[in-house]
Amino acid sequence: MTTALRTADAEVSAGPALLTVDGLAVSYGAARVLDGVSFTARAGRLLAFLGANGSGKSTTLRAVAGLIGHDGGTIEFASGTDRPAMVFQKIHLVARRSVLDNVCAGALHRIPLARSLHPWLFPAEIRREAMAALDRVGLADRADQRAGTLSGGQQQRVAVARALCQGAPVVLADEPVAALDPKAARSIMALLRELAHEENLAVAAVLHQPDLALEYADHVIGLQSGRIVLDAPAEAVDLDQIGELYAEVAR
Repeated sequence: MTTALRTADAEVSAGPALLTVDGLAVSYGAARVLDGVSFTARAGRLLAFLGANGSGKSTTLRAVAGLIGHDGGTIEFASGTDRPAMVFQKIHLVARRSVLDNVCAGALHRIPLARSLHPWLFPAEIRREAMAALDRVGLADRADQRAGTLSGGQQQRVAVARALCQGAPVVLADEPVAALDPKAARSIMALLRELAHEENLAVAAVLHQPDLALEYADHVIGLQSGRIVLDAPAEAVDLDQIGELYAEVAR
């Protein structure tokens, strides 16, 4: 597969573009990791990134999130903010703190430093937003429970609620189900799709499970060696294309 697959009416039913990436390039020393990556994340859509290890999937999301620099190209957010919310494979909850405190931490950038040093000083408005986010992910009844006592799937739901508490219209998820069992993984993917469709967010997720991408995503982007080689609505992607996407690994 040497050329990108594009469908003219791929975004007919999608909302406005909330994130536009054009010609993104990233290098680590002399090694070019991303080479001209371009895509659009739209409101109300779940976008899935597929590809073998080292293809550039996570690097793409990390560059968009500002966690690493880029050598070329542009990253534009329609909302005027450069702070997308991020959900990581490693959930990074504070195990000894309550679930509610962990979700409130998503709003740290919106409150004075002094009030962020002690979770009980979070403003009432932030705590209300956090409770609403927990309710949205189905864990409002666990608000006072210590985060470390939750299952892996529940902890990832808390991480999603924490991302929602950031108030960003773009949510990036880097391998959000990699450490979960199949049932929990499907639950998280269903949640991400619901958030995109019902909350009108643009959600972009890096996945290692093509079956989950085809079932839950609206659009699929496939990378090989830092370049996009597949760009199509999920319903238009077939197993032969998925096989070609991972063909380099088999050689």
